[in-house]
Amino acid sequence: MAKKPHPKRKVETKSESRRKLFAAEYVIDLNATGAAKRAGYTGTPKALGVTGSRLLAIPSVAADIASRQARMLDRLSLTAENVTREVALLAFGDLGDLYDASGALKRPHELTRDQRALIASLEMDETRVDGVAIGTVSKMKRYSKVAALTLASDLLGLRKQIDPGQGGTLTINIAASDGKAIR
Repeated sequence: MAKKPHPKRKVETKSESRRKLFAAEYVIDLNATGAAKRAGYTGTPKALGVTGSRLLAIPSVAADIASRQARMLDRLSLTAENVTREVALLAFGDLGDLYDASGALKRPHELTRDQRALIASLEMDETRVDGVAIGTVSKMKRYSKVAALTLASDLLGLRKQIDPGQGGTLTINIAASDGKAIR
C-alpha cells in the first residue's frame, strides 16, 4: 500500500519545484532567460526569455524572489544607510590622509578601512640594487569624486534628470537646515 502524504503537509509539484529553482537562479544575476534555462526550462533563447518573463509575473515566484533578495541584502548588510555612507566616503574622503608626514604614500596596512575605500587601484614597486631596497615607486588611483558627488546628489534628491534632447533647464532644489528652500 502506497504511503499517503501527511494531511497538513503540502506536497510540492514539479512545476512549483522548478519555479523555486527559477527564483533561486534569478537572484544570482537577475537574468530571467538564463535563470529559466538553468532551472530546466527548454527552448530557444527567445522562448526562454518569454518563459522567464511569465515566471516573473507569477505572484508566488515574485514573492519568492523578493524574499531571497531580502535575505541576501540582510546577509550582506546592504542597507540604504551603508550605501549612503560609502558614497559619502568616496565624495568627501581626504586623499591627504593616505600620505605620511614626509609625503610618501602609506602602505595599505597603515591605512584605515575608510582610507582604503578611497583607492580604486594601487601599485607599489620596490627598487632594489644588489638585493637592497633603495626606494619605492607608488601609483595610486582614486575612485571618481565627480561620480560619487553625482550619486550623493541623487540620493539626496538634489538633482533632477533631464533629457538633453528635450532642451530645458536643470533645477536644483536645496533646502536650508530650517527646511526652507534656498534659491
